[in-house]
Amino acid sequence: MRTNGLQRPYNAMQISAWILFPLLNLQFFTCLSPVLPSLATSLILSIIFGVTGLVGVYMGYKASVIDPVDANVKEAAPQEDDDDDDEEVEVEANTKFCWVCQTRVHEKSMHCKFCDKCVHHFDHHCQWLNTCVGKANYKYFFGTLCALSAFLCIDVAVSLYIVITYFMQRKVGEGPTYDKLSTIYGGGNDLALIIIILVVLVLVVFFVALLCQLLYFHIKLQRKGITTYEFIVRDNKVTRKKQSTTRQRQNPKVIKDAGDEKPTNVQKIIGQTK
Repeated sequence: MRTNGLQRPYNAMQISAWILFPLLNLQFFTCLSPVLPSLATSLILSIIFGVTGLVGVYMGYKASVIDPVDANVKEAAPQEDDDDDDEEVEVEANTKFCWVCQTRVHEKSMHCKFCDKCVHHFDHHCQWLNTCVGKANYKYFFGTLCALSAFLCIDVAVSLYIVITYFMQRKVGEGPTYDKLSTIYGGGNDLALIIIILVVLVLVVFFVALLCQLLYFHIKLQRKGITTYEFIVRDNKVTRKKQSTTRQRQNPKVIKDAGDEKPTNVQKIIGQTK
């Protein structure tokens, strides 16, 4: 049973996040911040960029190290001096039995096949953090989304500003952005720097779209008061119902046999055995 996201085995998405984050900081503080039009602008944006990045790292770290395991799973650990095995165990209200963990867990707990444990108020398994997200660490996961979305949006905004102003000023052969890019690091490196900025910009725009969409999705979930897992289950039920209705319209004699249903995508991904 994995207790946190910093335990091995690590996954590719987690490692890529560890690599991309310092590279983005390096790009911002070496290619973007130094060529902003004024020192005050450069300092203010650098501070905001650095703070949002640090907050994102802190939130991500907390989300990774906090164990969202169901409390009953911890309490169910076998005791060597336990002589009460034959005593009747009182069934708690609002619980269900997990056949994998071999104990009763909260009704909203689900078993994650990646972490091999039941997670209290299970939301989803985050591949980027390599850990399950549940009630105990959800607020830190959400904080990570907010901070890193702001972090990447700043990078995109500054990159776009520099690229646009550079090409506008390049036509006339002068301007603060063009002059700084043309003289920085010994001079003559403006095109190389612009190419680096453009390549990184394309990559960051992709992640901004991904993160902002995910952030918007979780804001909607919070308004509805449901988890990611509950949303997927509901959506899956609606999809199956529509498919069943379509089949029945096409062939009214077809009788759906519930026992022959294939495992849902949710069951395959999360590995539920409830």
